[in-house]
Amino acid sequence: MLKALSNVNEGNIEIKIIAVDKWGKKIEYSKSFVYRKSNEEKVLEIFSKYFGLTEAKKIVGENSWLISVYENYPRLIEKIAPYVDNKLALLVLDQIVRDKRVGNKTAVLSKALDLISGVENYSRTFVYVPGNYSNALINGYPYAGSVKALASFNESLDPAVIVDFYGNKRLLYDVEPWKAYWLLVACVNKNQSLLNECHEEVAGWIIADTKQLLDVLGLEPGKVLELAYRHWLVMPRIGWELKRNIGDKNVRKAILVIQYTVPLRAWDNEHKKEISGLEAYLYHITETPKVAKQILKDWKENKLIKHYPTGDLIDPRSWWYARVDDWGYQGAKGSQIQLTGFGYQPFDGWNDPRAKNPDSYALKFDSPNSYLVRNWKKWDLYRYAEGYTLEVIKGPP
Repeated sequence: MLKALSNVNEGNIEIKIIAVDKWGKKIEYSKSFVYRKSNEEKVLEIFSKYFGLTEAKKIVGENSWLISVYENYPRLIEKIAPYVDNKLALLVLDQIVRDKRVGNKTAVLSKALDLISGVENYSRTFVYVPGNYSNALINGYPYAGSVKALASFNESLDPAVIVDFYGNKRLLYDVEPWKAYWLLVACVNKNQSLLNECHEEVAGWIIADTKQLLDVLGLEPGKVLELAYRHWLVMPRIGWELKRNIGDKNVRKAILVIQYTVPLRAWDNEHKKEISGLEAYLYHITETPKVAKQILKDWKENKLIKHYPTGDLIDPRSWWYARVDDWGYQGAKGSQIQLTGFGYQPFDGWNDPRAKNPDSYALKFDSPNSYLVRNWKKWDLYRYAEGYTLEVIKGPP
């Protein structure tokens, strides 16, 4: 029946049957009915223009979800028809259909199909790139290079999920994916050696800068590309180490997103004032690396610093112990004792000589802090840097 009616338009159809016997007598019978093609027949009719009816039936049989796509987005089926034997094209179509944040799905699909032309070998997560990048172009973002450069990128830009004390889930960060994928394509086309880096780390950086530069600050895309790339160049790499030491991928992503989130507030130590917004972002990616080098140098020399209010020379680690001591006053005395082995500061005021070497007392206790100081130098560097920034960089209390 399908073959017989494949070229018949929908609407009222009248069938007339005339029977004539050998004496010339005839009998006529007519019947009219309204003919409506099923969605499956319509899809097969569209596909058979490019592949023939037999091949079209095979494609629909293996991808029956295309019928429901036709029910909701018939124009998408028209667009995908010439490419429906291409697995990547079908995966891209599926991604665009399911993404509720894609407005003009037909235009986005049309552009995405052009972008994937010639792409044969691709990673598991590459299917998210063409549709999102196309959506960015439809939304007015400039063309930033071919998606083919991303064919081997094997990481998605989904947000990390963290759960707070009350069991509420928080997303780091729930950015519009097309913005993030545009920035990813732009950065990789700027420097394809990024593909040799830990892909999880690249993803964390892209998510964080999409949030800060595009969403919060609302900068134009060209400026965002410039700043994000400058940011990447000054950051230490931690992605591979995280993969070796932390099994939970979501935890790794959360750490990386936080690591690459540039604060939009800063203390300008030269001009002794607080700055915010883009000015703070620029300060962090230009001045903070210089400070980090100075902190590393001073840490290696175990150098004392001047306490702002009193002028006393102190060990920066004293600030770290003071911060942990604050936990006790904020209802977390147990955590303080668990971490350090005691429930008070290891010195009595900033002019106490013990403030020049708090570890001489604190490390006598059997605690995680004592273990980490003796077995992991980065923990001691963290404590030193935390105290240094509290005293020197973050400004007066």
